[in-house]
Amino acid sequence: MSEDQDVGRAAAPRRRAPRKPQVPAPGHTRIAWYWRLPDFDDARAAYLADWQCDERERIRGPEKFAAWIGRALSRFAELTPQERAARVERPPAEGITGGSRSFEVPDGDLAAMRKAMREDREAGLWTSDSGWVAGAIATAVEAARTRAGGTLPTPPTRLASSYRHRFDES
Repeated sequence: MSEDQDVGRAAAPRRRAPRKPQVPAPGHTRIAWYWRLPDFDDARAAYLADWQCDERERIRGPEKFAAWIGRALSRFAELTPQERAARVERPPAEGITGGSRSFEVPDGDLAAMRKAMREDREAGLWTSDSGWVAGAIATAVEAARTRAGGTLPTPPTRLASSYRHRFDES
């Protein structure tokens, strides 16, 4: 077909290759929660602050953000239902945007969360997964802020996939 015959003909749409299903690492489950943008930014900052404190104290803490989230879930699950209830309440989200984010969380941390949520329901406390996770993250953020001396670092727009501890290299 000549060039002048092709004028006005719409190009065929490009087909995308089908996405490969994301398979979680062994011992992990991919799960998504709704995050308010300020909560997500605070969590990333707290993760970096905890990483810096771990590095100074030569503690091998989570090197990946998802592992930090898992640790926050497990630590929150260790609280009593009444202690968790006091931390899950949040002000209304007027004017605050957010979205769903998914992470591969260690199975043990997710199991601790599910067990704690069952205990909460038995105590008459009904919280959504997202609300429960928000309480866990808020608790971890405050603990990180305290450990860091009251100020959290400003996280980059996008975290690296992991931050390796360097104290073994010297």
